[in-house]
Amino acid sequence: LNVSLRDLRTKALRPLTAMLITSVILSVVSYFIA
Repeated sequence: LNVSLRDLRTKALRPLTAMLITSVILSVVSYFIA
């Protein structure tokens, strides 16, 4: 398995930040709704 750690990190950074932003937005919206 020829996967470099740096390549994996740069590829996984965008979905991780997208998930983080989505969860923050969801928690803020649910906080204001509740």
